[in-house]
Amino acid sequence: MVKKLSLLLLVISITTASLSAQSSSLQHLLGKVDNMLAKMEGSGIDTNYIGVHKHHWSIFVNRYLSDMNLNIISNLDPDFFGRVDIKIDTDPQGQMAVGAYYRGYGFSYSWDTQKGYRKDLSFSTYSSPVGMELRYHKTNMIHGTIHAGILDELYKEGIIEDDTMKINSGAAKVTSFILNAYYLFNTKTFSYSSAMTYSTYQKKSAGSLFAGITIHQQRLSFTDEVLSFMAQLNSVKSKQLSIGLGYAYNWVITPKLMFHSSVLPMLLITDKHGSYAKDWDDKMTKVFGDKTRYTFNYVLRGSISYRWGHDRFQVGLAGLYNNFRVGKKKSYYVFSDDWTVRSFFCVRF
Repeated sequence: MVKKLSLLLLVISITTASLSAQSSSLQHLLGKVDNMLAKMEGSGIDTNYIGVHKHHWSIFVNRYLSDMNLNIISNLDPDFFGRVDIKIDTDPQGQMAVGAYYRGYGFSYSWDTQKGYRKDLSFSTYSSPVGMELRYHKTNMIHGTIHAGILDELYKEGIIEDDTMKINSGAAKVTSFILNAYYLFNTKTFSYSSAMTYSTYQKKSAGSLFAGITIHQQRLSFTDEVLSFMAQLNSVKSKQLSIGLGYAYNWVITPKLMFHSSVLPMLLITDKHGSYAKDWDDKMTKVFGDKTRYTFNYVLRGSISYRWGHDRFQVGLAGLYNNFRVGKKKSYYVFSDDWTVRSFFCVRF
């Protein structure tokens, strides 16, 4: 009995020592990561223009208002289908979101407060000089119209009462993936994170040129078989890569109040898009879609924020507008834009 008890105590002591060593190693690794992030956050900045908050964790609660528009125009075989014009819109919808950030790195998750309209997941870092924002969102409560050549024929023959079909909420869904990345040319006196993730703060007004790159992927899918038949397609897919040169500016109105604005015009350099329908074997095949040569897109941002309580609390408004276009108007054209406006409350600790 004594031997068994001694053996048990030995096993417990070895396990405890092992866990303690692992915990110590993990703490050492986290300490190294924290030191690295701290150096990156304060490297090369002019402290007369930019300050770093002493509290590095931030918790955000956001109230979103968002909207999206999608217009698809395709000129098919005029002897068969003719032109197909699909217009998608959403009523401005409300969302709630929570986010957590550490030294400007973090994520947020939002959900709809009105009938499950959409869910968004995003990860962002606005470190210096390189930063990015990755956003995925899914929308299923959309509405719109379809006008197609086949509807014209049915209307002329008196089979249907209107040559335009309505897309009711729930009959289609849109999923989007957007990656916006940038490179700042002035990191000494201008801070992007002071306007986006608020891990730093701008002391004096300053601006900067920046290079941007955007990857946008979007898919429209019909869940209503009647609409899918009338539109002669099941889904519309679009992938694109754009680059551009923009300008961002932080205007320090008072020591605690700041306004931010940035504009990024972009040139589409490559894309892959098209519409897909099921063939006789029930397989999805590409119906139409052309290569885009040159198209200009743009991204706009703006925000205003106020902090108090030794910078532990911050409130504000922030807006984002994305505009994307691919294709040729004479054959196949996709115009898409979406915007969000959010009010936020931030607590640092």
